[in-house]
Amino acid sequence: MTVTFTEWWLYPPLVLSAFLAVGYGSLFHLWQGRTYRDLIVYVAAAACGFALGQGLGILLNTDWFRIGQVRIIEATLAAWFALLIARARPDRPEYA
Repeated sequence: MTVTFTEWWLYPPLVLSAFLAVGYGSLFHLWQGRTYRDLIVYVAAAACGFALGQGLGILLNTDWFRIGQVRIIEATLAAWFALLIARARPDRPEYA
């Protein structure tokens, strides 16, 4: 399936991936976040992790659980791993 420039924003795998990544980042922020900056960092980390997991799933050609072209298991695991790494960043203030 070829996607033109004018329809990239409605491309279903991109919409599903963005929805899941923002959802993961938001859920992690509800659990661990303290500031709006944390929300931005967690959503960005989830999106990057989701994209890396999707790419890894494509490279390894795994088909454990897919919805269309989105490899849910690999992308989800990578997104949560990226969120745990983002939580451990050294500039994150610790409150008592």
